[in-house]
Amino acid sequence: PGPIPLIEDEALTLRRLYSVLRRRIALIAGVAFLVTSLAALFVYQITPLYRADVDMVVDGGRQKVVNAESVVQSVQADYWTNETEAAVIASREMARKAVERLNLVNNPMFNPELRRPETGLFGTVFGPMREFVSATLVAPIREAVFGSETTEAMPAPAPMTADEKRDALIDQLAGAFLGGLNVVPHERSRVLTVTYTSTDPAFAALAANTTSELYI
Repeated sequence: PGPIPLIEDEALTLRRLYSVLRRRIALIAGVAFLVTSLAALFVYQITPLYRADVDMVVDGGRQKVVNAESVVQSVQADYWTNETEAAVIASREMARKAVERLNLVNNPMFNPELRRPETGLFGTVFGPMREFVSATLVAPIREAVFGSETTEAMPAPAPMTADEKRDALIDQLAGAFLGGLNVVPHERSRVLTVTYTSTDPAFAALAANTTSELYI
């Protein structure tokens, strides 16, 4: 059978729709361009992450740690051993040793005191506007409603020694280091996978290897 002819009403509807699209082609193209540009800008702002993995095999008595390739078939899986060793690797004490070994105190990626302040796109566009509104509108209204704020002088805390400052900084960096570390114990084998995720692929590999070496 040949093609079924369109009903007159349907033909009029299609013509009307085509006419509307033709008149609004500039608007449609503008909206499509704007959405595409915003999506591209958002993707450009995303920081890529890199992951490095190290596989280790632990024996039951923790007498030695060997490469995954050299494990023998007779090794039996031990859930509690794997969980315990994973907790040891991901402990804060192990992270503090990694901070010392990797000298993260002098690494701007971890030490905020060495990092240059960065202003994102949002801060560049809206930062001055927010400061202007806060100074000219919010502050006078707050003072008119609540009055000027008076605070009592608090005793200054005792100054920290150089060793205490360094210990506090190392503890802070250890927390940041643990943020990229993940240790996955396998359920059916004695394999532990040490994973480190970072914006720097070289550091991700270095951190995973260093953590494994410190554990060994």
